[in-house]
Amino acid sequence: MTDFLPHISQIEARLGLGETESLQTVDRVVVDGAFLRFLLERIAEGFALDARAYRKEHGLSTGADWDGLASASEHFAATGFLAGLSATPRNFDEDWYLSTYPDVRAAIQEGGYEDGLAHYLAVGRSEWRLPNPAVSEAVHDWRRILRAVREDAVHVAPAKDAPGVDDGAS
Repeated sequence: MTDFLPHISQIEARLGLGETESLQTVDRVVVDGAFLRFLLERIAEGFALDARAYRKEHGLSTGADWDGLASASEHFAATGFLAGLSATPRNFDEDWYLSTYPDVRAAIQEGGYEDGLAHYLAVGRSEWRLPNPAVSEAVHDWRRILRAVREDAVHVAPAKDAPGVDDGAS
């Protein structure tokens, strides 16, 4: 978590918006990868991570494998999230999950998964299943915005200094 946010005009300037434009009025901006990674890292900082489960799932010992970072939460925010490592939410509600998703309970009984959390980490999150009832609105918002992006695809261009990119200088 952070106790600082820059003024929105500073972010808009970084995005190349003119004085008469704002994020409230434009539909599309082009964001370079470094800025997008920075924003995603700040979002990941706020994730309620179960540090013990994260370390166990990814074979990280206490502190030794964290690239100099102070905690599993910092590791997830700085490198794990962008590397695609999954993170167990600290507030996973096993009883609620199994009563809400009877197909998961059946899959456990059939030996498909050890428990609800194992199901959630394996497939539940990618199926947009909720880990607890409190995150319903957040999941809905993420699903809505990610669907909108998919329907109005953003084209990706490699960075000029990316391997294999010819900048025409040679």
